Formats: sequence, C-alpha cells, structure tokens
Amino acid sequence: MAALLAEQQVAFDYSLGWSHSVGEVFAEDYAYIHVHSRYGITWLSPPDAALESAMFAELGTPTAALPYAPEVPLILNRSGTLAPRDGYSVPFGLLGPGRRVTVSATISNAKRKGIRARAQLVCDERVVVTRTFRKGQAKRTFDIPNLGPATCDVRLVSSVSATLRYTLHIAIAVESA
Repeated sequence: MAALLAEQQVAFDYSLGWSHSVGEVFAEDYAYIHVHSRYGITWLSPPDAALESAMFAELGTPTAALPYAPEVPLILNRSGTLAPRDGYSVPFGLLGPGRRVTVSATISNAKRKGIRARAQLVCDERVVVTRTFRKGQAKRTFDIPNLGPATCDVRLVSSVSATLRYTLHIAIAVESA
C-alpha cells in the first residue's frame, strides 16, 4: 500500500475515485478474505493466499472464526401522503460497484385522468429511471442492476392538486459475481 501511495495510485480520500481510496481497498480486501465471491476493485488483484494469511494474522482471527453470512438486500419501506404538487425523497448511498436497486411504488387516486405522479431513481444528480403514474396505474416498479458507487435517492413527485397517499418498497442488494 505504501508503494501505491508513493506512486499516487491511491489516496486517503476519494480524490482519485472510489476504487483508489486506501480505506476502500482495505475494505474490499477484508470482505474478499471472508467471502471469496467477488472483488470490486478491477485494477487490483484480490488478496492471494499469502496476503490472506497475513491479514488474518494481523486481525488476530483464525480463518474459521467467521461463519458464513449470506448477503441479503437492505429493505426500506416508507408510506405517507404527498401534498398537492409536492415531493418525497429517500436518500441512500451505494458504497461500491455492482449494486441492484429495486423499487415498487404505489399511489392512491390513480383513477383520475392524466399523469398523477412520477417515481424516479436519481444517482449522482442524474436521473437513472422515471416511471409515471397515469390513469389506472396505481403501482409502478423498476429494477436497475449494476449501479454504484453513487449517492442516490428515490423520489416521488405529485403533479396534481389533490393529496396522494403512497407506499414505497426499496431493496438495495449486492449483485452476485
């Protein structure tokens, strides 16, 4: 790591990007020696057996000490009301590459004509996907793979002068290798 730092291949912050942050390299190495399922830093090789052994020795942890922990999605459920022409946002971060975001949004008053509302996924200030709620569409879903690292939010925006009730189900998962 000292050689990579001297060559300005890595930095202590995110100035060179997510995959060149010293902390993220150590985090990927740590995760890899425990699960061996993927390595998110494409410009580096994952730890070999010698490095893995050295890391476990430094951690003071025998390799068998950690049980298998399956990766499960983070689930966020929200519900409430949207005031006329108002919006609601659920911010979250995707700390590494290969993240899948699945959103299911439901609103009330979907029987009135015209566009009632829209649901959006926005990452790093860029709209990734938009789904509109038109007459008869009370539920909208989207499933976006291969995101991150990014700062994101799911937004619901009302386009009518009536109050709308909503429910949001957001699942954030690490995709399998």
